[in-house]
Amino acid sequence: MLETCKICWESSAVNGLITPCDCTGTMKFVHAACLTNWMFLKDNDTCEVCKATIQFTLPLHRDIKLVLICMWLYIFTILCVPCVYFKHHWEVWG
Repeated sequence: MLETCKICWESSAVNGLITPCDCTGTMKFVHAACLTNWMFLKDNDTCEVCKATIQFTLPLHRDIKLVLICMWLYIFTILCVPCVYFKHHWEVWG
């Protein structure tokens, strides 16, 4: 039996879809990957249709990836930006 994901609207076998909230009928099915992306982008755990709290935990790897990106940007800003600034002024003064 094929059902449709309420986020991407693609049809899938029921065993490829989950039901993480109180929606019923054709709106109750969603791909785990679609829900993960939606929750990550919206930063919200409430279904916009039924207003129930979504019973789904974001995979840890997405959280770690975001933390690592933020750490890299912080390190780059702290270490590289001053180096470029002072290198430019050193060449001007020297």
